[in-house]
Amino acid sequence: MAITIFQKKAISLLKMRILKSDKYISQLRKKFKSRKEIEKRELRDFLKALNPDLQPVSRDRKIYEWMKTGILREIASGVYQLEAGEKSEYIPTISPALNKLNRIIKKEFPLIDYCIWETRWLTNFMHHIPDTNLVIIEVGDDAQEFVFNLLLKGNRSNLPAGRHGVFLNPSIKELNQKVWNSKESIIIKNLVSRAPVKKTDQICLPKLEKILVDLFCEADLFAPFQESELDQIFHYASEFYIINWKTAAYYTDRRGKTKEFIAYLQELNILPKATLTKIE
Repeated sequence: MAITIFQKKAISLLKMRILKSDKYISQLRKKFKSRKEIEKRELRDFLKALNPDLQPVSRDRKIYEWMKTGILREIASGVYQLEAGEKSEYIPTISPALNKLNRIIKKEFPLIDYCIWETRWLTNFMHHIPDTNLVIIEVGDDAQEFVFNLLLKGNRSNLPAGRHGVFLNPSIKELNQKVWNSKESIIIKNLVSRAPVKKTDQICLPKLEKILVDLFCEADLFAPFQESELDQIFHYASEFYIINWKTAAYYTDRRGKTKEFIAYLQELNILPKATLTKIE
């Protein structure tokens, strides 16, 4: 369920109140400021040392409170980091063309689950920019063909300019002969259930964790983003953006490639070993 503006404001106000009143936070930051990861056991011991009278349930409640307000973030099961600092949430720029395409689908099929994004978002992550932009529309509830027919047989003048091809689960042959020879293509495919997406009233977008996992799992569809470019994308993403690797690993498990994904992360060496162990 999407978080409303009012809920976001409430969380921000709660965080401000906690920062002003919580006597433990300054000591928390001082003790763990140089740590890339903090285990829950260490946080419990930290609170116990500061206040021996604090009961175990109260310690866990305090840790949960810090996590919900963003003072801590969980990067794996029972493993935390202090608030991200220079890292930020990944918020892509939604182009007018993508917005228009989204409105067309939403107007015709207001009740279906789908998410939409485009590979142009990855431009800043890469060394070499592909000539082709893919608009990826992932649709749930066996409704892919309905969306495909809407875009394929509908009034093409209503579609954003430059979209020269609409493909439903394209084969490798179609990708090689048609998609990669076009400047713009729309790809319609299945939306994996419980995929990490971010919903608002207007649009549903994949989270960065989902984009990274999809690039890894679908080498044929995302051929220009493989090998050294994939390494570069992962390095850039982990360097500049907040990534919940627990979420990424769960989604990879949904896609049946957990072992391969963990092995790839180990090869990249972008995560501490303890974090990798926690998300396996």
